[in-house]
Amino acid sequence: MSFFNFNKNPDRALRQHPLLKGKKLIGRGLMSGVFDCDDECVYVVTCDRAKYLFYQELCDGKHAFFPKVLEDHGSIARDVKLLRVERLEKRIRRASGQGEICIRQGRGQGVETQACRTPQDWVRLLNWVADYTEHDGGKLRRTEPWAYQAGVLRVAAWMGQSEPHHQALIALSDFIGDARCTLDLQPSNFMYRGAALVFNDPVSHMGGDMDLFAGW
Repeated sequence: MSFFNFNKNPDRALRQHPLLKGKKLIGRGLMSGVFDCDDECVYVVTCDRAKYLFYQELCDGKHAFFPKVLEDHGSIARDVKLLRVERLEKRIRRASGQGEICIRQGRGQGVETQACRTPQDWVRLLNWVADYTEHDGGKLRRTEPWAYQAGVLRVAAWMGQSEPHHQALIALSDFIGDARCTLDLQPSNFMYRGAALVFNDPVSHMGGDMDLFAGW
């Protein structure tokens, strides 16, 4: 497969790719972007190793709380991958308070744990467990993957096997440990499929700083 000269002119390389030519950029992060495709799907372009592995390993349709990859186009330029992914909905919802309830449970205050209901709840809870995770007798820094891996596993244990998010959290915890990545925690990375909340873009590779779409 021949690649565009991405290092020399990344904007031109992406704009001229047959799948992206004329497509509208509808979302962007530091190392990835989302392009409009059609009513049922979007194109995701990323040079983030952890994000690409996440789509490859967890987004095959087996977990309802992760997006579904419809087609993996692989490399379209040096270190840049493209995937066709189901279209999800973004909704603005205020925190329901369930994140705080889970945190009180974690502090040993005896509050019954329930699943978080909104993106804000999940961000609040997962940030908290990342900050308050201990490993081998010492407190972990949030920049360490083990802090996120252990924190997500702790949340899964609090929620119990009867909660629908339980298996997704176990899979996410295992993935963080294997991929040596961190969580990318912001409400915009949680979206909806109908009424169901989806962990749409929850991980990030440590140290990545290539802004693919600075000129768009």
